[in-house]
Amino acid sequence: MKRIVFLICFLFFGIASFAGVQGTKKPKGKAKKVIQTAQTFLGTRHQMGGLSKSGIDCSGLVYTAFKKNRIKLPRTSREMSKRGKKIKARKAEPGDLIFFATGRSRKINHVGIITDVSRKGITFIHASTSKGVIYSKLTSSYWGKRLRLITRVL
Repeated sequence: MKRIVFLICFLFFGIASFAGVQGTKKPKGKAKKVIQTAQTFLGTRHQMGGLSKSGIDCSGLVYTAFKKNRIKLPRTSREMSKRGKKIKARKAEPGDLIFFATGRSRKINHVGIITDVSRKGITFIHASTSKGVIYSKLTSSYWGKRLRLITRVL
């Protein structure tokens, strides 16, 4: 009898905890609105200093997506990285900002918005210099090596 009770408890709590790990964190509230705003720029070409659908850069995308939702952020990725609370990657949620150092100096010079967090990893939207506004995955060797910081400003 004790074995049956143990087995039932093990199965119940084991499946419940596994379901939590496997699930996807969906954006909610302001994060959802910010992400939806950023998604309207998908396919927009990269333009240094740009803030519109005719051309936009990485910090311009983040700045504009937040500004259109009445959330004020600095204009540059380096200044944005000083705002909010630092978050470990395993605690990341949609709407968090993700920062990279793509140059030799290892200083933050690129930013994106996390759009999806799942067992398969983190997906973010950003303005790539070569491809414009796209989704990328942190699991890619390029971005994974260059990650510097994740912050929560919402």
